[in-house]
Amino acid sequence: MSSPNTNKPYDYTSKFFRTVPDDDFEEKESSLSEIEDDIFQIEVSLKSLLLELRSNTSDSNSLNAKSIDKTFSIKLPEIPLPLFNGKIEEWNSFKQQFLNLINDNPNLIENQKYYYLRSRLRNETKSIETSEDTYQSLLKALEDRFENKRIIVDAQIKISLTMKQLLMNPQNTCTNC
Repeated sequence: MSSPNTNKPYDYTSKFFRTVPDDDFEEKESSLSEIEDDIFQIEVSLKSLLLELRSNTSDSNSLNAKSIDKTFSIKLPEIPLPLFNGKIEEWNSFKQQFLNLINDNPNLIENQKYYYLRSRLRNETKSIETSEDTYQSLLKALEDRFENKRIIVDAQIKISLTMKQLLMNPQNTCTNC
């Protein structure tokens, strides 16, 4: 291809490429590397979404285009992960929510599950974890500690005694709480 005014070939390299001074090279290369990483992440996300969409479409042949649009247009609020601070009476609730939201999620790998579990532990429960823990070993240690029948019975007795004291001393109860 020739340039409009001459018979010389058109130089595309000057239009699409430019040289960078040596002192800016590392900065530009780093910037390009970050852009390439971003493009790769976007590509993976898009491929995952396409795969998910294809599987949803093939799994439910009875759905028409309108119902698919409705499915994708509904934005549910995010479900917060529960915190566990070591209260034995809250263990079953915490465990059930955590298992439903994290453990049963097929999109999470073991390291992610481990991170989520560690991040939700507070107070004395932090001391249960060790540096060699995996997701399964930490979950098992928590189950061993908080599903101990003796500790559960002790906690229930303590709650019963507290309730009995409150019932016997009505002046200690708060009527405006």
